[in-house]
Amino acid sequence: MNKRMLVLGASTLAIGIAAPGLAQVVAGPTAGINGTDTTIEQTLVLTDLDDETETILDSGSSGVEDTDGGNASAQVISQPTGWVEQSGTATAGDLDLSLVNEGDYEVYAIATADAPGANSAGILVGFGQFGDASGDATLAIDNSGSMAVTADIDAVGTVGEAANGSAGITYGVIQQVSADGAASASMNNDGDIAVSSSASAAGSTGSATSSKTFGVLQTASASTDVVDALSGDAVADIANGEDGTISIDGMATATATSGTAYAYDYTYFGVLQSAGSEDGDASVTMTNDGAVSVASSAMATATNEDGDAGSAYANAAIGSEGGAGIAQYAEGDLAAVSLVNNGSVDLSASASALADTYAQGYAYVNGVEQGASGSSASVSLSNSGTMAFAADAMAEGTYAYANAGVMGVEQYASSGEGAASVSFYNGGDFTVDASATASGLFGGSEVGAYANAEGVYQEANGGEPSYTFANDGNFAVSASAVASYLTTVTSTSVQGSGTTAETVTNTETVTMPGYANAYAYGYELDATGGGVFDVSNTGDFTVTADADGNGSAYALGMDLYAGSGATVEGFQTAGVLSGEIVNDGSLTVAATAMGGDLTPVITGTGTTATTIGYTADNSATATGIAINAAVADVTLTNTGSIEVSATTDMGESSAYGIVVTDA
Repeated sequence: MNKRMLVLGASTLAIGIAAPGLAQVVAGPTAGINGTDTTIEQTLVLTDLDDETETILDSGSSGVEDTDGGNASAQVISQPTGWVEQSGTATAGDLDLSLVNEGDYEVYAIATADAPGANSAGILVGFGQFGDASGDATLAIDNSGSMAVTADIDAVGTVGEAANGSAGITYGVIQQVSADGAASASMNNDGDIAVSSSASAAGSTGSATSSKTFGVLQTASASTDVVDALSGDAVADIANGEDGTISIDGMATATATSGTAYAYDYTYFGVLQSAGSEDGDASVTMTNDGAVSVASSAMATATNEDGDAGSAYANAAIGSEGGAGIAQYAEGDLAAVSLVNNGSVDLSASASALADTYAQGYAYVNGVEQGASGSSASVSLSNSGTMAFAADAMAEGTYAYANAGVMGVEQYASSGEGAASVSFYNGGDFTVDASATASGLFGGSEVGAYANAEGVYQEANGGEPSYTFANDGNFAVSASAVASYLTTVTSTSVQGSGTTAETVTNTETVTMPGYANAYAYGYELDATGGGVFDVSNTGDFTVTADADGNGSAYALGMDLYAGSGATVEGFQTAGVLSGEIVNDGSLTVAATAMGGDLTPVITGTGTTATTIGYTADNSATATGIAINAAVADVTLTNTGSIEVSATTDMGESSAYGIVVTDA
C-alpha cells in the first residue's frame, strides 16, 4: 500500500513566471501520485502555510493578476499559474483520492485594462481532482470552508476609444474519475463553493462577455475490470449540507457613449453530474439541504446627452446551447438519476438593455435537466424546500425587443425492454416565472415583448414506461409580457369667434401598445412512447399568462400527449394514453390580454354610419387539462376545484376546462 498525507500551501509553492503585461502569478497547490501497488491512497489537505512560522493558516489564494494598465491578460491555464490540482493514476490496482478543505481558498484571474483590444481574464480549472485506475477508483472532495473561483475583467476606454473585456471560467470545480473497475466520485459540502465571472467595459463602444462552461463538473466512468472480469459500477454523488452553499454567478456590464454596447453573460452548465458504465450500473444523486444558486446578469447601456448613441444588446442565459443550470445524466445497465431538495434552489437570469436607438434584452433559464439510459432507467426529483426559476428581460430604446424564457424541469428516461420511469414530487414551493418588458421611446413603434414559461416536462421510452407527477405544495408557473411606446398626437381647435377666432394646435404625449405575447405551461407529458401515468394535485397548482399590448396570452395547466401512433394488424401500437388524474386541491389557469389597439365596429355607411363598439388587437386562451391521443384510457377524479378563465379588453377570449382530442 502506498499512502501519503499531504498538507500543501500556496505560499510554499509560489513560482515566479514571466507573463504578458507584467502579470503577478501565484502558483496553486498540487499533489500527484502514480504507482503499481495494489492500493494507492492520498489525501490533500488544502490550506495555506505561513512562510516564516510554518504554521497552517485558514486561508490561501493563487492565480494571476494583471492590473498595471494598457492591454491586460490574466490567465490561469495550469497549476503553476494558479489552479489547484490533485491527480492520481493506479496502473495495477485501486486508487483512493481525497481532497479536504477546512479553510478559505480562492483561485483568481483579475485584470484591469485601459486600452482597446483583446482584454481578458480566464481560468481553465479552479479546483481539479482527477483519478484513473486499472482497478477501482474512488475520489472524494470534502469542503467545510470556502472554495472560490473568480475571474474578473474591468476595461475602460480613454476618450473616444472602445473598451473590450471578457472573463471566462471553463471548469470551476472538476472531479473526474475513470476506472476499469468501479468508479466513484463524491462531493460533500458543508461550506461555500462559489464560482464567479464578471466583465465590465466602458468606452465609445463597450463589449463585455462573461462565461462559465462548467461551474461544478462531476463525472464517473467505469468499464469492465480486465483482471476480475467483473462489471464496474459508476457513481456520482453530491451532498450539500444544511450549512452548505453552492453558487455559480456571472455579470456582464457594457457602456457605450457613441457606439454599440454588448453585454453577454452565459452559464452553460451550473452543476453537471454524469455517470457511465459499460456493463455495470450507473447512479447519479444530488441531495441539497442547503442552498444552490445559479445567477446570470447582463446590462448594456448606449446613451449620451445628445440622444444619438448606438444600440444596446444584453444577453443573460443559464443552460444555453444544450446546457442546464443543474444537469444529471446516467448511462449503464441499471441507470438511476435522483435529485432531492430540502433546502433552496434558485436559478435566475436578468437582462437589461437601454439605448438611444435599438435595445435588445434576452434572458433565458433552462433549469434542471435529468436523463437516464439503460436496460432499466429511472429519473426522480423530490422537492420539499423551495425551487425558483426566473428570467427577466427589459429593453428600452427607440426600437425595443425583450425576450424571456424559462424551462423549470425536464426529465427523460430511456430503456430497452425494461422499465423506464420518470417521477416528480413537489411538497414545497416550486415557481417558474418569465417576465419581458419592452418600452419604446419617441420616434419608434417597433416594440416587442415575448415571455415563455414552462414548469415540468416528462418523457419516457422503453418496454415499460411510467410517469409520475405529484404536487402537494405550491406549484406556480407564470409568464408576463408588456410592450408599449411613446408617441405624440396633434390636434387643432378653434377658440373664440368672429374676428377673434384663432386656431390652436395641441400636442400631447400618449402611450401606444407594442407587440406582447405571453405563454405559460404547467405540466407537459409526452407519452408517445406509451406507458402509464399517475398525475395528482393535492396542493395549489397555478398557471397564468399576462400580455399587455397587441398580441396574445396563452395558459395551459396540464398537457398530456400521446399522438396518433400507428395501427398494426388491427392493434394500436402507439398513441395510447393510459392513466389517472386526481385533483384534490386547487387547479387555477388564467390568461389575460389587455391594452391592444382598438378598432371601431361600424354599422351603416355615409351619414348613417354608427359606431356600435370596439374590438381589441389581442386574444387570450386558457385550458385547464388537455388530453391528446389516438386512444385515451384516462380516469379523472376531481374533489377539489378547477378554475379556468380568459380575459381581454374587447379582444377574443376562450376558456376550456377539460379538452380531449383525437390525434
